[in-house]
Parts: sequence; C-alpha cells; structure tokens
Amino acid sequence: MTIRKRAEALAKFGLTLEDFDRMTRQLGGLCPVCGQDPSTLEKGWAIDHCHETGRFRGLICARCNAGIGALGDSVTAIGSAINYLLDFYRANPGAWAAHIAVHPEDEEILGPATAEPVFWSKVCDNCGAPLLAKHGLGRRFCNHKCRTEGMRSRESTCPTCSTTFRSPDRNKIYCSTKCYRPARRNRAFSRPPCKTCGNEFIAKSARQLYCSPRFFEKSRPLPLLIACRNCATAFRARDKRRQYCSTSCAYNGMKKMRRQAETP
Repeated sequence: MTIRKRAEALAKFGLTLEDFDRMTRQLGGLCPVCGQDPSTLEKGWAIDHCHETGRFRGLICARCNAGIGALGDSVTAIGSAINYLLDFYRANPGAWAAHIAVHPEDEEILGPATAEPVFWSKVCDNCGAPLLAKHGLGRRFCNHKCRTEGMRSRESTCPTCSTTFRSPDRNKIYCSTKCYRPARRNRAFSRPPCKTCGNEFIAKSARQLYCSPRFFEKSRPLPLLIACRNCATAFRARDKRRQYCSTSCAYNGMKKMRRQAETP
C-alpha cells in the first residue's frame, strides 16, 4: 500500500520509483534540511513541490515539509523564525548551551556556549518518568493511569472524625457521608440584618432571610378581603384565587353550580 501510494504521488511529477531510489542515494539517505534519516521518523520521506507552479522541488522529511508549508513557503517568514530563535538563545545563555549540547551543528551560528546548560528536568509525580517539554509546566502526570493513581495517593484529614483518607477528588473534605451529614446540619451562615426587625442573626440555611417565622409572616403582604361566593360573607385570605370561606361553603357552592348546569 505504501509503495503504491508513493508511486502515485511520484507519477504526478513525472517521476518513478527508480528516480526516488536514485535521489535518496544521492542524498545519502538523509533529509537535506534537518540532516536526519527520514526512515527513523514517523512519516518518513515527503515529496516537496512548489505551491505556485506545482513543480517538484525535492525530497525532504515529512516534518520539514510540514514546517515549510506551515510558514507559507515564505523565505521572509523562515528568516524571521531564525531571528526569533537567535534572539531567544542570546537572551537565555542556559537555553543556548542546552541547545548546542543537543544540536552541535548550530554552534557555528550561535557560537560557543557561555553558561552551564539548563535542561528540562520535570518528571511524573506518580511514576517518576520524565515528562516531555512540549507538555509545559502545568502537566504533572505522564498518562491517564498515572494521573488516577497519583490523585488517589493524595491524603486528606476529615474535619469531623480526624481520619486520614485518600480520594481522587481534590474537593472532597469529609471521608464519608456519615461524617458530612452532621457537619452540614450544624453549619451556620452569617446573614445581613433581618428585613423585618433589622437584627443580625445566624442562619441555618443559606436561603434564610428572616430571623424567625413570625417576622417572615409579617413581611408577607396583608391578606385580601374576599366575599364568599356561597354565603356572601367577607373573609381574609392570602390567595386571591380563593372563592369560598370554608370547606362546607365550597361544597355547597359547587353543588349549586352543578344543579344550575343540569337545569335546562
């Protein structure tokens, strides 16, 4: 499958597999840009071409081909990228020395190192395996399995029973529901002054706004004066949809309405 795809890609530029073998022998099996063996890389060789004219440019590794294409095949952009790297290494002698230790071929451009090299040395918090620099400073574990085991190894002390426990959840405070329920039952909330009496109080619930049920009833709007539809007696109610003063009046009133509906 790989040979067939390579032959089809070469045929677009009028080349054959024999031409491919001849060019790779001329290059010594190394990428002319980075100098590495493409066969040791993940995607191997790539057929580079000009995006303006569509002409074949040469054989390079797939990584260099992707980098040149990402910069838009622009010589100015590639030169700016080189200057960007040079400015960074000149401002950071430790990174300069570390880069020369890994890429000694760049010493002709950067010059000899003037400081001790500073290498990336972060390791996994669980297994101690080295972490790649591409993951950044925020990464703590090398994979999901180590993350799960590392989070479970975190120890916490329950504030209710003072027992040391392990949990993968960083937000877990209590070791069990048995310890959490009494703590929740006894917790208190500092609330602003009561809206009715103006006194400060400690609430048992985050929704409590009045210091007592009595003052809560006082804060409610005054009852409405409604006339009963059955006996015409005036009574007070908080629900404006209420129509009868008692249960018996409601029964008798509904009974009269049914009779009137049945009467032709």
